[in-house]
Amino acid sequence: MSGINIPQEMGKVTTDLVAILKYTEIDQHAHQVIKTLTSVRTEILTKNGHRFNVSIMPYRTLNDRIDELVMTFDDITVSEKLEQYL
Repeated sequence: MSGINIPQEMGKVTTDLVAILKYTEIDQHAHQVIKTLTSVRTEILTKNGHRFNVSIMPYRTLNDRIDELVMTFDDITVSEKLEQYL
């Protein structure tokens, strides 16, 4: 995985990350996942033109409690450019 994989970003609120993302629905999707316990997957762009597949999933603790989220950002910029080229 490449792109947003920054240890110092762990545990930050989503509003701290949105400065580089063109993802206005991030808070809405986060609330939806907490409410429905169903993952959300979408494709987004960053302000510098990178493309990411984003997954937002509920995080279940060992005590079977869900009150946090896991977000993954998979950089698909290169694969998208290769696909367009071919």
